[in-house]
Amino acid sequence: MRKFYDLYIVASTEDIPKFLERGLKLGYRGIAISGLSISTREKLEIDLNVEIISRLDLYFDRNIQAKRILRKERRNFEIIVAHPKNVNAARFSARDRRIDMINFHGNEHLFGPVQAKLMANEGKILEVCLKRIRVLNKKSSLRTLFSIIRRYYNMLTLAREMGVDVVCSSGASDPYEMHPPRDIAAFISTLGLGDRAIYSLSKIPMSIVERNRLKLSNKFIAPGVMLLDE
Repeated sequence: MRKFYDLYIVASTEDIPKFLERGLKLGYRGIAISGLSISTREKLEIDLNVEIISRLDLYFDRNIQAKRILRKERRNFEIIVAHPKNVNAARFSARDRRIDMINFHGNEHLFGPVQAKLMANEGKILEVCLKRIRVLNKKSSLRTLFSIIRRYYNMLTLAREMGVDVVCSSGASDPYEMHPPRDIAAFISTLGLGDRAIYSLSKIPMSIVERNRLKLSNKFIAPGVMLLDE
């Protein structure tokens, strides 16, 4: 049975149970809460029918800002996502091993062939967030909506051509902004991701969570070096 994940939820601590309940109904195995640290999650008294994953969103235009936060917070969060605001920040995000995913929403022009090749070489994940389309659909003209959908199509097509793995997240700030994972996969498959769409909500996010939990465990010594059980 395929396991589905939504790696971008924006929720206050008191609203997390609502998202877990919604996620369970829709068939999700885990959801990542933006800004929720590992230590805060461990204090929550919630029935974990759906896994809670800790996530940090990093918005920056100067690399020194990112380095300072990464040095302090890397071990406090299971997933770190960069939201670069310029080319230098985008290049840094692709190269730095402490960053797991890159989200270009609002700055889609930064994801060009050079950036895509660098991300593919470094094994960096492209995150696509559906909230931008949902918000535009409510507030904007059809011309604006078609424009952003075209940007998504170009971004996802380039990612597929260059071998960049993609994670599709909701960015939901309300439980009812979450949708069934197979419906989402069907939608983004038409936006250039094709038959890789289903993996953007299952295999790829699951691999990120499992890899980082292993790195954060006491067994991890260095890349490729693990402490074996006695």
